[in-house]
Amino acid sequence: MDRAEAVTTIAQKLGEVEREPLKKLKAVVRILGPEKTLALCEKALEVEQQGGMMIQDGSRRRTPGGVFFYLVRGSNNKKVHRLWPQRTPESATPDTPPAGEEPQPPQPPHTLPQP
Repeated sequence: MDRAEAVTTIAQKLGEVEREPLKKLKAVVRILGPEKTLALCEKALEVEQQGGMMIQDGSRRRTPGGVFFYLVRGSNNKKVHRLWPQRTPESATPDTPPAGEEPQPPQPPHTLPQP
């Protein structure tokens, strides 16, 4: 499968139609190659089938494309990391898994006992 086919296939599977995600998807396919990118797409779809993944603050589930890009950002590829600008420590959120680690399933939010 060539790059253009891979981008089209992955975009359809993830339901991505917006310009910016498609642009990043093209860049990811160029950097990682069609096979590796398709494998990450399949992994994202598996996560979806198993109940999905919450965003960092636990307020909602990630979209399938959001899960895919989360997995992509968790890769060890420095070129892929350059696709997302560095955050300053004040604005950083631990939304990207450490390199080489699998994302953990979402945990229920902690609540304080009521008096």
